[in-house]
Amino acid sequence: GELQNASAAINALVPRPGPGAARRHLLLAAKECQRAGYTSVFDMACAAGETYKELAALPASEFPVRVRMYPTSRTPGKSSIPEQPHDFGDDRLKMGGVKCWSDGSLQGYTGFLSSPYHKVEEAGYDACYCGYAYREQPDLEELVEDVVKNGYQMSIHPNGDQAINNTVRRYFLASLRFLSRQSE
Repeated sequence: GELQNASAAINALVPRPGPGAARRHLLLAAKECQRAGYTSVFDMACAAGETYKELAALPASEFPVRVRMYPTSRTPGKSSIPEQPHDFGDDRLKMGGVKCWSDGSLQGYTGFLSSPYHKVEEAGYDACYCGYAYREQPDLEELVEDVVKNGYQMSIHPNGDQAINNTVRRYFLASLRFLSRQSE
């Protein structure tokens, strides 16, 4: 709803890196990974666009780290399917799936709970405040079905117990609907 629209408007104002910035940042990241001894990383909130085209163009000698990309699906109602096919990549750079959030954080009082937060009035909220769902349930179910139908893995990030219950329920319903359509 309104929160997603506001978030999308703010994200649209964030400046994009200029020419060569992605390559410089990737090379710095590679050095840090090597320094720490990392051989693989998971980018659980990537934009999977130009940066990954730059990464794919780098020789393994310059970027010897394996990367699994999980592009985000932040805006309900927009296509959730990344440009790259689900089997995109090789051992070094590969599509992992699609990432989304179903609620906020518990420490920020935005995680979706089945009961009100403890001592929530001290944080300035009404006594019956339970947080909220980041995605409405029909939208979450449609997203899951769209992602699964197109062959991607799905990584959904719920925090509160109600968000977890809703996520499991919607994933189950979307999977059932997808499987029943395949058997027709």
